[in-house]
Amino acid sequence: MIWSILFLLVCGLVLGFRFWKQKRLDSCETSNTALKLLEDQMQHQQQLNEQLQTKVYLAKQFQQSYFSAATSLEQMRFELTNELVSKIGDCQEK
Repeated sequence: MIWSILFLLVCGLVLGFRFWKQKRLDSCETSNTALKLLEDQMQHQQQLNEQLQTKVYLAKQFQQSYFSAATSLEQMRFELTNELVSKIGDCQEK
């Protein structure tokens, strides 16, 4: 009778230990999976940030080129207007 109770107790402890160990492994696997997903998400976010920085850089370059071209065109318009006024004045004098 004592031996069967002891046997049942030992079997219960072994099964309890296996159950606890499996739960712990499952918990570790879940944590590892969550960590991997988080790392993947962070890597994706970093790629998006790099793409955004590239777009901002290109937009700034375009803006500088646009304003430079606009300034040049405005200067050319001013010079052509002055030249036209000068030629009209010359024609009126003749």
